[in-house]
Amino acid sequence: MKAGWKQAALGDVCDIYQPKTISTKDMTPDGEYSVFGANGIIGKYHKFNHEESQLLITCRGATCGSVNISEPFSWITGNAMVVRPKVTNLALHFVEFFFRGAVDLGGVITGAAQPQITRQSLAPVPIPLPPLEEQQQIVAVLDEAFEGLARARAHAEANLRDARELFTSAVDDLLAQNAGWAAGPISAIVGQVSTGPFGSLLHKSDYVENGTPLINPAHIIAGQIVPDFRKTVDASALQRLASYRLAESDIVIGRRGEMGRCAVVNEDQDGWLCGTGSFFIRPRVGVVPEFVAHLLRSPSFVAKLESASTGATMANLSNKVLGDIPISLPDETEQLRLLGEMDAIENTTSTIANSYRSKIERIDALRQSLLHKAFAGELT
Repeated sequence: MKAGWKQAALGDVCDIYQPKTISTKDMTPDGEYSVFGANGIIGKYHKFNHEESQLLITCRGATCGSVNISEPFSWITGNAMVVRPKVTNLALHFVEFFFRGAVDLGGVITGAAQPQITRQSLAPVPIPLPPLEEQQQIVAVLDEAFEGLARARAHAEANLRDARELFTSAVDDLLAQNAGWAAGPISAIVGQVSTGPFGSLLHKSDYVENGTPLINPAHIIAGQIVPDFRKTVDASALQRLASYRLAESDIVIGRRGEMGRCAVVNEDQDGWLCGTGSFFIRPRVGVVPEFVAHLLRSPSFVAKLESASTGATMANLSNKVLGDIPISLPDETEQLRLLGEMDAIENTTSTIANSYRSKIERIDALRQSLLHKAFAGELT
């Protein structure tokens, strides 16, 4: 820590509290709510319960530890922890930057299933206390630097989106050249569509670690099968469900949720199990599965899948519906030629996309480096 700086426990220099959780039944028609105590109503409060901005930390759930500054006159719920300086020599935005990355909240967040932060865990956290004028200078420098980094990151993200869209557009153009292609339902043109086992066929006792993976939609990421070896099936379950085992070159496609999520089974994945949330298509002779996978993932075909799916909350396909969806395929030679063109386009756009991902990572690393330097007194 820089010479001349002090340090204090967060709870000694800040008020830390959770607002009361108020239900809708407590609201009055004029926008006030009542707070009840042992002897009845102890006060009425307007829903805008703070005239000034507040530093908020999400104190439970998946976003636990995220930080924001509320607008004046905001209604703050019980899912947020309020941290407010109670001493005159501590600036609110200095505390905000402290929580945005200068402090590691790993030891403060408790609970694996339901992460949470409590006042008791947050209060002992040490925070540096430079002179107030220096705090304000640090905030000004970080504000300016972060504004520039935010612009650079937004620009890199836009270019990354453009690279993805370039690949999608180029593939769509290739697939649109379908004059003379064989047309018919998927089950006739591509191959037999089979559904994974119903949930009732799998029991809790069947699941083991490091057994045979089962492939559900969540295991199909960016056109690749990414198994979870923490939840696999044992040998007896695999034998019982032998008719649902995948073979090399099968096309696995999700039947619920995000439509068009599919991947081709490779040699190492031969014999794995189709999950309850997936279909698998066993291609006929003359069908190039990688080409078909590109076709199934294309925006125009995803629109067909979405149109054919049912379910208000989550899109869902049936075996028959998927098998009946019309599709067009060229002969095997043309499939291989087009696949080669698509692979070349993908290689080019992937190189571009990776450069922008790398730039985003460097921007994020610089942001964290600036925060650590600032709170170590090394910012110039």
